[in-house]
Amino acid sequence: MNYEEAIKKIRAVFAEAMPAPAPPAEEKPAAMAATDYKLVDGTLISVSELMPGGTVMKDGAAVADGEYILEDGTKLEVSGGAISEVSAPGEMKKMPDYTEQFAAIESRLAKAEVMCQGFEAALVKSGETIKGLFEIVEALTKVPTAEPAAPQPQRFEKVTRVTTKQDFMAALTESLEKIKNKK
Repeated sequence: MNYEEAIKKIRAVFAEAMPAPAPPAEEKPAAMAATDYKLVDGTLISVSELMPGGTVMKDGAAVADGEYILEDGTKLEVSGGAISEVSAPGEMKKMPDYTEQFAAIESRLAKAEVMCQGFEAALVKSGETIKGLFEIVEALTKVPTAEPAAPQPQRFEKVTRVTTKQDFMAALTESLEKIKNKK
């Protein structure tokens, strides 16, 4: 393999389209252990999460649809084995305000996007640099690696073209005279 073939192979590797990065895998929440609760009638049930979407089981099977009241007075509305609504006894707790946390997350996300754009620009620039380097290396492979042999002395002082027989005869006579005079 000569230099040019090697460069062509390397160029082919870099010219191939880079596969798109795989999207990040979605993280599945870890299954939470079910918690046992007693109903007001003393029946024991297992609840995966005490919030809408949590599953309610009794003796390893989903409970029937309906309303269930826990010993502490919490009401669960169950539909299809899953909690559809939770009503706390007495006063409902006020939900915390997450506005500041969401603003901080959005700010960090904006900074990450700016960084990503900078990385993309740097990647494009480095690709152009690599292409330029390949062109230089390719040009260098075409330059001779050794000095040419010593120049050959010319045997003729002057070459003139003749177009007619008379000019040919005159040039031949002149050349013979020069040879004769050298001896």
